Amino acid sequence: MREPTQEPKNKRETADAEVMEVTTSDSNEPGRTLDQRLQEMRPADELDTKQEIADLERAIHGDVNVETTSPDERIFEQLNSGRPNETVVSTEIVTAGDRRIFVRYLTKESLGAYFGYQVGSHVAVRHDLPPRARNFVLQHELYHATDEASWGGWIGRELRANAGPALKDPIGALSAIVANIPELPSRISLYFRRLRAGS
Repeated sequence: MREPTQEPKNKRETADAEVMEVTTSDSNEPGRTLDQRLQEMRPADELDTKQEIADLERAIHGDVNVETTSPDERIFEQLNSGRPNETVVSTEIVTAGDRRIFVRYLTKESLGAYFGYQVGSHVAVRHDLPPRARNFVLQHELYHATDEASWGGWIGRELRANAGPALKDPIGALSAIVANIPELPSRISLYFRRLRAGS
């Protein structure tokens, strides 16, 4: 029988206590799903919203029935598999602010004219970029993942996501600009298409 414990002082202590409890009780309850265990491990305000998960599903697999498997099981599978036309070089999970972000490093052929993209709590970055440029692109995409401002539409989002990381790492920003030069025609074409589409 458990003994009464003190009330936690803050939410982080509560989350840590839940993680410890779930970790020790997993072997005793083999019938629990991954989704149930993950929900107990993370506070509710850190869970991905259903809309973010649905957006991730559409971006990775197109329209999928969200009810077939749990969202967390699919996200972990997608970290290792990616889209059918994507070649995943490596994966990691990083923390940005109070959010867990799933990062995949992809080949150049997988991303085309893009250096990276972000959907909800999911980020993809081109693996073949120089290290400083790759880190800048990662910071850029992580900024997108945590940006809550809405002014300026997609242009405002891009300005904020470039300015924030560039102030912290100007050499990384310069490295990303230099990496852009050989691909300038395809990048300009990409931005014109986005301007016309309004996204």
